[in-house]
Parts: sequence; C-alpha cells; structure tokens
Amino acid sequence: GLLFLSAGSIEYATGTLDLKKMGGLARYMPITLACSFIASMAIAGVPPFNGFFSKFSIVMAAIEGGYFFRAGLGAVVGIITLASFAKFQRYAFLGKTSLVTPVNDPPLLMRLPMIMLAVVCLAMSLLIVPEIRSVFLDPAVHALLPTLTDTIIPAVP
Repeated sequence: GLLFLSAGSIEYATGTLDLKKMGGLARYMPITLACSFIASMAIAGVPPFNGFFSKFSIVMAAIEGGYFFRAGLGAVVGIITLASFAKFQRYAFLGKTSLVTPVNDPPLLMRLPMIMLAVVCLAMSLLIVPEIRSVFLDPAVHALLPTLTDTIIPAVP
C-alpha cells in the first residue's frame, strides 16, 4: 500500500506517470523518497526491513522441506524485485530531471498515511527481537491457539 501511495504522491506532484520524465525528485520530495525507499526495501526483502523475515522464513522452510528449486526460485524473485524497485528509485528520485517546474512533497493529508505506513514497516521489523515479540505477539498467539487447534484438529468427545 505504501508503494501505491508513494506513486500517487509522485504523480500528484509531477502530473506524469512516465518515469523517464522524472528524476531529481529526491531534493524536492524528501518525505516521499524516504517512504518509497522503506517500502521498496521491505517488499524486496532486504534486511532488516520487515519483508526480509517473511521471505527468509519461506525460503528456509522450502529448504528444510527439500524443495530446493522453490527455495532458489524464491531467492531469485527477491533479487528481481529488488532490481525493479531500485530502477524505480533511480528513475524517479535520482539523476537529471526533465520537469520544467519544481515540485514539492504533497500536502500533509497525503504525506501522513505514507509516514504512518513507513513507521509500521520499520516497527514490524522489530518483531524479530524475542523480547519485543513476546510483548506484542505472544498474547495474540495464546489467545488464538485454542481456537486454531480446535478448527484444525477437532476435539475428541
């Protein structure tokens, strides 16, 4: 969602969807740059962002299950995702611009949801720390565990 909001912010500011007509937006749109960068790294699974831990878990589970091709495919897809979002970052925020008028970050009501989602992406990456995970996730796991076990494995009368 954060990537869509970032793209909308860029289109709002520039009036175009053509990445090759952008460039140099980093100095005019620092908040959008930061939010877009966090979202790009998270979706690509770059450590320590939140997407890394889920992608790593999936690849490790595939390896442990003996699905080596699928594990390799998952890793390759992560690399391709990183390359595509690096290209997006380069075209939109770096390099020379062909825009005639200078642009700015969008209004506060457009920036605020982006900032909130970026903070959530960063905060979710902290759940890898056992002390933090035990405070925030363990109560939910313990509350749901009896329900899940009854659904998956019905109780014997």
